[in-house]
Amino acid sequence: MLILAATAWQTAEAGSGNRRSGFEAPSEWGEHRSVLSIPAQSQLPITRKLSIGLDKSMMIELPTDVSDVLVSNPQVIDAVVQTPRRIYLLAKDVGEANAFFLGPGGQKVLLIELVVVRDIAPLDDMLARLIPGSRIKVATVGTNVALTGSVLTRRSRTAS
Repeated sequence: MLILAATAWQTAEAGSGNRRSGFEAPSEWGEHRSVLSIPAQSQLPITRKLSIGLDKSMMIELPTDVSDVLVSNPQVIDAVVQTPRRIYLLAKDVGEANAFFLGPGGQKVLLIELVVVRDIAPLDDMLARLIPGSRIKVATVGTNVALTGSVLTRRSRTAS
């Protein structure tokens, strides 16, 4: 059994806020998707809980025009309105935010609760590539990365 914790992705400057601080999405929050398309027949307002990887983006496609987009925490998420029905959310920092998409006259179209998390998929992929046959799970814990699982020893690899 391999258990390892290592400090990771901390900012070089102490006073730089919570950039890459290791905020972890609650388990009931969905996996990151790059596109959120709301079907035309959807009953409005739509509500979603989503997670976005740090320094990643998400395209929102809406069935109706929006005239206003409000982001509660612009240090964490930025919104770019490409067209009245296509908006991009850009994850700038680890943390939480809400985004409200309002139609003409203030009609609520989409309400999103967002969490920006560190994307650990590249580390997961690298470990699988460098240690074939391993069963290592990667997770963030505060400002640390925790690796748990098992790897084959040299003896067990040659015996197989």
